[in-house]
Amino acid sequence: PRGHFLEHFPGLLRRRCPTDAALRAVYVIWEAQVPIVKCTMYEVAVDLKLCRLKRADVRGVADSNKGVKFCDGEGSVKAITGCWIASNVLKNVPEPEPFTTVAQIVKCWAVARGIYGKRYGYFSGLAWALLVARACQLYPTAPCGTLLRKFFRVVAMWPFPTPVVLCKVKDLNYGLDVWAPTYADVAPVVTPCYPSDNCASTVSAVTLPVILSEVTRARTLCEQGFAGDCECGVDLAQLWAPSAFLTEFPAYLCLEITAEEELELLRWSGLVDSRLRLLAAELHTIPSLTVRLFPRRFRFTPAASTLVPAQVAVTPSVSDPGLMVQELAAKQPVSPTEHASSGELGKGTPAVAGDTSASTEACGLHVGGGARGAPETEGALTEGALIEKAPEATGEVASSKVALGCRWLLGLQATKWTKGAFTEIDEAVEHWNGGLNTFLRREQQTFQRTAQMKGPMVRLVQKEAVGSLAEF
Repeated sequence: PRGHFLEHFPGLLRRRCPTDAALRAVYVIWEAQVPIVKCTMYEVAVDLKLCRLKRADVRGVADSNKGVKFCDGEGSVKAITGCWIASNVLKNVPEPEPFTTVAQIVKCWAVARGIYGKRYGYFSGLAWALLVARACQLYPTAPCGTLLRKFFRVVAMWPFPTPVVLCKVKDLNYGLDVWAPTYADVAPVVTPCYPSDNCASTVSAVTLPVILSEVTRARTLCEQGFAGDCECGVDLAQLWAPSAFLTEFPAYLCLEITAEEELELLRWSGLVDSRLRLLAAELHTIPSLTVRLFPRRFRFTPAASTLVPAQVAVTPSVSDPGLMVQELAAKQPVSPTEHASSGELGKGTPAVAGDTSASTEACGLHVGGGARGAPETEGALTEGALIEKAPEATGEVASSKVALGCRWLLGLQATKWTKGAFTEIDEAVEHWNGGLNTFLRREQQTFQRTAQMKGPMVRLVQKEAVGSLAEF
């Protein structure tokens, strides 16, 4: 059975590996649509999927039109679809060499500019490659430099949600789901083999404007005719300039998690990764707020104080809350604290899989003057009120093993920073965190969250402080 293989394969892989340095961080993601073995071999990240066949002969499996009938179940079809897509893309482009060159350039550009990653709501590497392939079809004789410029022009002018397709979508009637247009499709990019699928299904109204903004910038640079030393005739250093995300927004929402072991951190961060776009979508519903999720984890070594919550300290009130709000609005934005030095908000404990007594109200951002459930003071918006909400203090001593952490950043821009805006941010974080806890309870058979997996802790930081939290 598939589960038996995935359970024993990591151990077999470790035994067959020549040295410990060649292979590290081997683990299985059971909660994925298709369970997958992830590892790092010789510093290269590798994903391994299992495709079971109904016969011992592998001939004909490489052709999607024929190979699908040899696969044992839908899980095996999804596991081998990547191979079918790769071969069909090359069949649908006029010249493979310009396509592969420009696709590599585009992927490097997307990573540098912070618009790469399906789990974050941006185009995946496959989606970018299919977009390049479509440009190749529209300009079959274009050399690399011209094709790169045309690519950005095509994407910038594409009438989304009109789907990007390389060939006609066919249903071979094997009982598998084939892509069909839906209202949920924001920027569909359809794979060129059976069963066709939208590989950009996570792109949303939050991320598409960010993508198109970066594409427009790249189009402008290419059309200005920068002279460079590369074959493409475009200054790639200018094109690949790192994103200005860390200085672009006046405030940032910072999420942090910690764990004792490397594998625990990888599994825990992978789960949080997959749900961050839902938080961005929650924040996007706030009318006065502009949100951008940066598709990257930042590793850090947590201090002991972040692992054991401090006692709650109530923020002092002010005599004139109306004047206070006016002053905060004039600051654009209010200066939130980077550390939880002035207090801690909230008393919930993150739900742990298998622990039915855990509170559904876990970590989130709370705008207020004291613990959740306590009366809110009039001075809730003074500097230092916006601080991380941690699990309830239990008097436990921090483990000396805890030395691993990951953080993520979401840029925030409000038309006006008011108490209502902060309240809406708080509610959005609480709702997202409630969804995370619900998922953990539902998937506790496949994702076992241990007591050493701390967080997410959420805090709001100003632009001047964010540089110390993340480095490119």
